[in-house]
Amino acid sequence: MKKVLRIYVRSCLLVLPVFFLPWIVNSFNTGKYYFLMISSLLALLLWVIDLLVSKKKVIKLNKNLWLFGGLVFWFFISWLRLGTGVRARSFSQSFGLGMWLALFNWFFVWLQVADRKEIAKDLNYFNISAVLMILSSLVVFVWPESKLPFIWPKDNPLISIGTTWSLAGSVLSELIFLVLLLLWNGRSLVRKLKRSNDQSYVFEAVKMAVLALGTFLAIYRLKKLGLITMDWRSSWVIMVESFKNSPLFGVGIGNFSTAFSIFRPASFNLTKVWLNNFILSRSALLHLWTEVGIVVPIVFFVFWGWLIKKKRKNFDFYLLVLLSLLLTVLPLNVFVLWLFFYILGSGRVWKGNSSKASLLLGESRINIMPWLLSLVVLVVGFGGVYLTSKCFLSEFYLKKSLIAMSKNDGSGSYNWQIKAIAMNPKLASLRAIYSQTNMGLARALLTKEKDLNQQDKEKLSMLMQQAVREAKTAINLESKKSDYWYNLARIYREMSGSVKGAADWALDAYSQAVLLDPINPNLKLDLGGLLFAGGKYEEAERVFEEAVVKKRDLANSWYNWAHTAKKLNKLEEAVGRMNQALALVPTDSEDYKKADKELAEWRRELETLRVKQKEQTEKAKVEKEKKEEVLTTPAPLPTISENQVEVKEDEMKPPVEETEGE
Repeated sequence: MKKVLRIYVRSCLLVLPVFFLPWIVNSFNTGKYYFLMISSLLALLLWVIDLLVSKKKVIKLNKNLWLFGGLVFWFFISWLRLGTGVRARSFSQSFGLGMWLALFNWFFVWLQVADRKEIAKDLNYFNISAVLMILSSLVVFVWPESKLPFIWPKDNPLISIGTTWSLAGSVLSELIFLVLLLLWNGRSLVRKLKRSNDQSYVFEAVKMAVLALGTFLAIYRLKKLGLITMDWRSSWVIMVESFKNSPLFGVGIGNFSTAFSIFRPASFNLTKVWLNNFILSRSALLHLWTEVGIVVPIVFFVFWGWLIKKKRKNFDFYLLVLLSLLLTVLPLNVFVLWLFFYILGSGRVWKGNSSKASLLLGESRINIMPWLLSLVVLVVGFGGVYLTSKCFLSEFYLKKSLIAMSKNDGSGSYNWQIKAIAMNPKLASLRAIYSQTNMGLARALLTKEKDLNQQDKEKLSMLMQQAVREAKTAINLESKKSDYWYNLARIYREMSGSVKGAADWALDAYSQAVLLDPINPNLKLDLGGLLFAGGKYEEAERVFEEAVVKKRDLANSWYNWAHTAKKLNKLEEAVGRMNQALALVPTDSEDYKKADKELAEWRRELETLRVKQKEQTEKAKVEKEKKEEVLTTPAPLPTISENQVEVKEDEMKPPVEETEGE
């Protein structure tokens, strides 16, 4: 049975790097995650069977296993503290709790089957994966860009090959994998060259040449495509703010996107990627520190303390150093993590210490430990397979709905999304998508018929109510996610022409979205646009001004700010703001022509206004001068009245000032 387990483990090492699921939305990253989860549970099951049939009944353990196990347990505690919807998202996505559980399972299984002979065989399986990866990249490289993306089949797309396509999931992941294999095979070649009677070095040299070709191709493609990552400053600020709010547990495992919305600094808007909503930090270390708090750097430094203390500075030690550096300077990458724990689990640096799996019971001293372990593995295994299968089915139905939507099949998309929600009802993103589908069907009904009959009106009412209900459900599942408040605001705004009070509800939802994503200028633009449409120009002007402050090089903010000034009869300010908007728009675009035409008209109005104001000023000046009296005659004294008042003359006289010398 041990042999079957080892063959299975080697097969998974071959399949995982090139595995993808064409039947789900995110074929590569999510597909690899599902494979990682299911394959690890099956590996545990095979190991338990081997333990039951084996006479030795031993388990290999080492310090790294306990350290990694403690870290995963902390991740689990962090996960339990999250809301229902965030827990569902964390388990469903690639870098949430499920991935760490799967990596821990594989770490344990690798440790059980580890020996030197297995390491050499594993390398051959890795090399097969690498060759498949390189061949696919060569095909993409030589394929004419004019014919990309290649979509197959046309009616029900399973494969979409574009310039960024790679079996590894990304060109960066492919490059990392090929570089590590280049180093591994290089060591093997050096060893064989040292043996005078070993002629197999020719085959090793050919492998090195193929891997080198693939590596240079990956470097060229990555340089051409570029690497889209968050900037270091924003990553650091997000980690620090998260640490201030919850130093022990962070924002929760798999919940970086929420921290990104709330804590990213205003300087992020100055970067080229300011429109991106990142789910990964610039550094894997900072990412995990943000999500699960101070425990991550503590475990990291404890691990390296153990490693340096052992002083096993062999080839595998330096590979661990390289992978650790990649985890420090690159975003979280499943390939880097997978290879990192493979090196640790395969006994390359630390070998496992064998312990007897023994728990004797009764007078007959029956060893029940293997059976207890079997029971635990069966419960965990079936539970894991059940949950992962439901997540897969929800993704499968979601892709079906998106395909139906691309064919303008609204009812088909609607029905597939109902099935997707049934599989994973706690996933907020599915609810938000379903709410927009309901709103889209309502919109189509309104545009199709101007005079709706009673049945259509009832259907329209039902669709609008469902849209609001599902949008609210998404918020209830993830109340701190700005995207879902924004989704509800958009729905209310679209309903404002049909439902009384919808515009006010939209304002409330927009305000909450802005509160949870305070530096997003596009949210402020939408909120200001709603205020502008409602005639609240002074409020709209303040919101547009905030959008300008958040991102001063966003033309649309200046454009809308200019129009609010125009509505408030601040024509001079409107012209100045429109000038700024024009400076930010490409001169050969239609937007430039439109804004330039408006600006020319406003300038004429401003000139006319200035001439009029000048004339009014001069007229007012003339009228004022006419009213002023220049030549006046002495005024006569008042006549003596018959009602004279008797006063004491001495008291009424002015004081006499005595002069010196008199």
